[in-house]
Amino acid sequence: MKKVRTPMDETAKLHLIGRLWLGAGLLLICLVPVILCLYYQTEPDWGVFATSAVISPMILMALSGIAEPIIY
Repeated sequence: MKKVRTPMDETAKLHLIGRLWLGAGLLLICLVPVILCLYYQTEPDWGVFATSAVISPMILMALSGIAEPIIY
């Protein structure tokens, strides 16, 4: 007997495909800087990440990430 496909089967399949593409995209986003650093034999200046030019936008983004779901 042939199984009847339901919309839930299609949704689960699309969800799996979306998760795979998301994982591949995140991997590519992270690998490009690493590969470039290895190729050019350089290292980021880690001290820059402790400056207010980086910390203040990170705090603002964290607060907006918390507030947005509550506001919606």
